[in-house]
Amino acid sequence: MESQGFQRILNHSEHDIICTANAVVQVVEDDINKHCEGKALVELGCNDGAWESRLKCSSYVGVDLYSSTDKVVKQDWLEYLNSQPDRSLDVVMAKCSTQFFKYADI
Repeated sequence: MESQGFQRILNHSEHDIICTANAVVQVVEDDINKHCEGKALVELGCNDGAWESRLKCSSYVGVDLYSSTDKVVKQDWLEYLNSQPDRSLDVVMAKCSTQFFKYADI
């Protein structure tokens, strides 16, 4: 089955249905766009990068070590951030992925 962005239901937990409901996604999208319009944004744990088309940022980079698409940087999130020049990013987004981060790394 081809990915439909947030229209698909993931098999991680019963909370995925709530997290991907259209009404919830719209509220999250509106809130993120308040902070990223016209700015350089990196999304950590982006899966297939579906948020890129929803955001009003000036540039988007999706980072996910396990992504199945070529448009996403397949690298550990911490390694990616550490490789970026100082002050090169305006917004770092980690929507629904921070539970996978090691607390000591944050």
